[in-house]
Amino acid sequence: MQNGSHAIVIGGSVAGLCAARVLSERFERVTVLDSDHFPQDAQHRKGVPQSRHPHAMLDAGRRELERLFPGFEKLCRERGALELNPGRDMATLRQAGWSVRGDTPFTLLFASRVLIERVIRDLTAKLPNVTLLEGVDVTALRTAGASSEDGALRATGVTARSDDGQVTELDAEFVVDASGRATRAPDWLEKLGLPAVDMTVVDASAGYSSRWYQGPRGDARPESWWWKCLWIEPLVEGAARPEEQYFGVLFPVEDDRWVVTTASWGGRELARDPESFDRMISKLRTPLLAEAIAQAEPISPVFARRGMQNSWRHYETWRGALAGFIATGDAVCGFNPVYGQGMSSASKCARVLEESLAVEDPLDPEFPARFFRAQARFLEIPWTMAVSRDRQQARIESEDAAAPRRLEVLVRKLGAFAMRQIAMAAVDDREIGRALFEVVNLTRTPRQLLGDPAVLARVARARLRQIVRPKQIVEDEIPDYPPA
Repeated sequence: MQNGSHAIVIGGSVAGLCAARVLSERFERVTVLDSDHFPQDAQHRKGVPQSRHPHAMLDAGRRELERLFPGFEKLCRERGALELNPGRDMATLRQAGWSVRGDTPFTLLFASRVLIERVIRDLTAKLPNVTLLEGVDVTALRTAGASSEDGALRATGVTARSDDGQVTELDAEFVVDASGRATRAPDWLEKLGLPAVDMTVVDASAGYSSRWYQGPRGDARPESWWWKCLWIEPLVEGAARPEEQYFGVLFPVEDDRWVVTTASWGGRELARDPESFDRMISKLRTPLLAEAIAQAEPISPVFARRGMQNSWRHYETWRGALAGFIATGDAVCGFNPVYGQGMSSASKCARVLEESLAVEDPLDPEFPARFFRAQARFLEIPWTMAVSRDRQQARIESEDAAAPRRLEVLVRKLGAFAMRQIAMAAVDDREIGRALFEVVNLTRTPRQLLGDPAVLARVARARLRQIVRPKQIVEDEIPDYPPA
C-alpha cells in the first residue's frame, strides 16, 4: 500500500538505511541524503568516527537486519564476518573472576562497522525505488504553514547544499532525521517557531582507545588460545591500581584482524600513542591481552575518542508538532558505544516505524507523535541498561530528567536495584546468566525478566547464598589466565 510519492531520509548510516528500507514499501520514491561520500569498499568515512572502534552485532539487531534485508547474514559471512558463541568463544574476566566456559543460547556477528554498513548499503542500493545521494548536506527543513487542509504545520521537503556549493530545494511528503548525534534538526525546528526539544544527557566521562592488528593465522596461534575474543571487565570497587578500572577488549573482524580496545569512565587518562597503549594493556588485570598483541602485527595508529555520553532528545514529550517529520537512531537517542547497542537499536527502531506504518497513515498529522511515543517505549530498554552501568562505574547519583515525576524516579530506582541483584546472582547461576544475556541482546525486556517468577526465585536463592556466605574478591587470587 502506497501512502505518498516521496520520502527523504537525512543520513545514510545504519539507522537511515533501515528507515529507507521500511519507507520503500509505503512511498513511490525514497531518497537518502548524506554529506559524506560513500567509499567503494568497506572503508572508514568521516561521518562515522566510531567505525574505528570495535563492533559486534547483537542477536536482536542481526535478526532485524536479516528480516529487513534478506541475505544480510550470508553476505556478511561471505565477506569475512565471524559468527561466534560468546559463552564458548570468548574468554571473559568478570569482577569476581573468569566466567565458566559454556554455550549461550545466542551467537554474535563480529565484523568491522564499515563491513556491516557496506553490506546494508549494497542491499539498500538494490531496492528499485530508493536513491542514495552522496555529498549532499541538508541545511534546513521546508514546510507549509497552516494553509493546509488539516490546519497543521507540515514538512514539505528539505533545503540541501551539494559539494560544489549548489543549493537545491527537494520536495517530499515525509522527512526522517537519521543524521546521528550531530543532528541539526532541533535547531531547524526552533527556527520554524516550534518549541525546543528537551534533552537528557548522562555523561560518565567515558573514553576509549583502539588499535587494529593483524592476528596470527592458523598454526601460528598458541595451542592454549582456545578463545577467539577477549573481554576483561574493570573492578568497580576495590581496585588497587588505576589500570584495574579499565576495560580490555579484543574483537576479531574480517581478514584475521583484531580490534583491541581499552576503555574507562570518570575522565581517566586515555592512551593516545602506541607506547601508552601498550603500557596500558600491559597493566590490565590479566597479562593475556598484552601477550596476544605481542604476537600480532599492529596495522593502525591508536584511535582515542571521548564524547561517549548517553543522550536522549525527548520527542515523545515534545510540545511541538510538525506533520510529516520524524527522527530516529542516534538523532533521538545515543548510548555510550562501549555497550554495543547502537546498530541493533537502530534496526529495532525501524521495526517500530514499520509497525506504526502498518496501522497508520504517515501523512496523518498525528502520526509523528504516536510514532515517537512507540519508539520511546523501546528506547527505554537499552537506555536503562546503558545509563545504569555508566552511573555505577562513574558513581553518578543525579536523577534522570527523562523521569521527572517522583513515582517514575522511584520505579526506575527499584528497577535498577532489581537488575543489579540479578547481575550479582548471575555470577553463580548459569540459568540466570542466560536470562540476563537475553536482556543484553535486546531479545527480552527488563520488565519481562523482572516479571518471571522462575527467574526471581533463582535470584532470591542465589543472593541469599551470597549474603550468608559472601565471597571476597581477592584480585591476587584470580588466575591470570582463563580455564582451558
